[in-house]
Amino acid sequence: KTALETEVKRAQRAERAAEERGERERTRLRCSVKDLERDLSASQAHAAKLSADLQDMRTKVAKYERLGRAEAAARIDFLEKQLNEAGKELRCLKQQANYSSKQSEANKDREKAMRSREFNVTR
Repeated sequence: KTALETEVKRAQRAERAAEERGERERTRLRCSVKDLERDLSASQAHAAKLSADLQDMRTKVAKYERLGRAEAAARIDFLEKQLNEAGKELRCLKQQANYSSKQSEANKDREKAMRSREFNVTR
């Protein structure tokens, strides 16, 4: 009888340890999802600011084009370079936001799968 009791206690300890590991992994995934969502939000805010800056630069370029002066042409060149750089940064941020969004979804899917596996094990 004591060998059976010992075996039952060992199995219970193993089950508790598995539950704790699963909980730690779920917590890690939740934190990862939150970090990615925060990064995505920051990237989207920055992208919106860059979009507004691009529009402002386009407006300024149009204004200087109407002036038609030599110094306006130099200013236009400068602004176009800034516009191109901002466009590159905006594309990069959009790619990062897309990647963060995909990572967030993947982590959510992993967490759902873990919950489903645990539900099936506990049943």
